Amino acid sequence: MPQTMQIKRSVCDRLWSVATGMATTIIIAALAVAQALGPAAAQNQTSGLYDELKEFVQLDYLGMGSENHITSPTLFADRIDYYGKRQIRRDTMMRKRLAYYDKWPVRSYIMLADTFRVAERDADAVDITFTYRFEVANEDRRVGGLGRTNLTVRLDDDGGFTITRETGKVIERF
Repeated sequence: MPQTMQIKRSVCDRLWSVATGMATTIIIAALAVAQALGPAAAQNQTSGLYDELKEFVQLDYLGMGSENHITSPTLFADRIDYYGKRQIRRDTMMRKRLAYYDKWPVRSYIMLADTFRVAERDADAVDITFTYRFEVANEDRRVGGLGRTNLTVRLDDDGGFTITRETGKVIERF
């Protein structure tokens, strides 16, 4: 499928999910307008989704480790593929995450410029990869380095995002 068609399809799919509950005639009209405006308008819509996803990762996903972690479960699906384990329960994954938070009560994660990548997985999910600098510490120790994370994020009907897969690795320590 040509790039322009993929972009238009992605925009149309996103419009559909946001417009859930609206009259079918409004949806058809919106799709017709998007097609009539051409690739430039589609690129702007795709860029908007890219920016929303980047903000989600920077503020919600990376930011959750630095403050109160009580809200972090809301970012994840009920079942998640987590570091090689398939479809584990969110509460199981959160126990591991909370143990990490307890081990390293001081945490900082900063995404490196120009490393954020988004690839369409299907009509309502994307794969995201990025590199980040981390620093974690406790009373006895400080560790820092670079890490690489891979996420699959579902685009929810209400315009939000839910993480359904998380993997990654430390690529350098300092």
